Amino acid sequence: MEKSEDSSDPFYDMPIPFKLHSHVLPFEGTPDKSILRILQAGWRELNSLLSNVPNLDRNNHSVEVESKNALEWCFANNVLVKPTDKNLGTALVSTAWYEEKVSTFILKNKGYTIIPEDQARTLIIRTVTRLCDLCYNNSTTQAFTKGALSKFLGSRLPPVPHGEDDPLMGHLVVLPDDWEMIIVSLPVFNSLPKIHKSPWGIQPVILCHSVIQGPVSKFLSVILKTLLADHLQILTSTKELVHSLEHETRDRLCMLSSLQWRNNVYLCTADIEGFYTNVPIQDCNAKLRDLVFDHFWDAPGSTRVKADFISELFLIQQDDLIFRAKVNGSWEYVQQVDGLAMGMPAAPDIR
Repeated sequence: MEKSEDSSDPFYDMPIPFKLHSHVLPFEGTPDKSILRILQAGWRELNSLLSNVPNLDRNNHSVEVESKNALEWCFANNVLVKPTDKNLGTALVSTAWYEEKVSTFILKNKGYTIIPEDQARTLIIRTVTRLCDLCYNNSTTQAFTKGALSKFLGSRLPPVPHGEDDPLMGHLVVLPDDWEMIIVSLPVFNSLPKIHKSPWGIQPVILCHSVIQGPVSKFLSVILKTLLADHLQILTSTKELVHSLEHETRDRLCMLSSLQWRNNVYLCTADIEGFYTNVPIQDCNAKLRDLVFDHFWDAPGSTRVKADFISELFLIQQDDLIFRAKVNGSWEYVQQVDGLAMGMPAAPDIR
């Protein structure tokens, strides 16, 4: 039964991220007019775009036939059709170029290391065990009142076979042979060509939407967003930056002449190459703990409990994260040993 009563500490009343627990029937009430207008506008735009797509090319050949021929040509010539970084359209790249870029990126990045299958299996077992302990044996997890947090954090755990009770540890232990029955989803390393760079490079993409640590990272993201009010210097998006610049400089910029605009106004930006993979995890973990102590400074005893809990969420997200990647022509298991895990919900909040 899910708990609903409030606690004396607002931290433990934090809402659990949304998750469907069963089949949801279609809505039978009166639809919201604003939502209907938005949907209708979307359909109009989609129909307008589709109506402008010709069925025949300039030689009166079917576009579908030409698309089929184009894909067959790509396959025969080892050419990949890839979306590009910064949404700059679609690019055609050779398979050899793409695989060389991916292999070089992984082999030369200190945050990644190729591991054998046995080690990958060991890391998965350790992650599953650690998640089970967080869900069912962690007193802080059980203290949250809004929904079943343990159920949410373990929502992507595979079915764990029945084991034996450990008389010393006091909880279930999975037998070695039973681990072979457990199946987990591993992300696959992907990348987008960076055609705005010269020479072209790649933007790494690791889709972690289905990993078993995902719900842990999602709840960590919820917690970290509650700390933003203490740190006005932290921007949540580029949109917020633009709005803040406009608000702070509007009056002064309106007073500038055209000549002053051309000669005296500069907007300087910088980019950090490989930002996520260059964030040192131990320093990041220590900083997260400092943020918690700064925010909950008035209750030292309970603050340490909260810091330990947030640290555990972060390290479960980070430790033992593995993925598959094609390196020098063969599929390998790769462990991320440093740097923020890309594709995790909490990674943008942390960086």
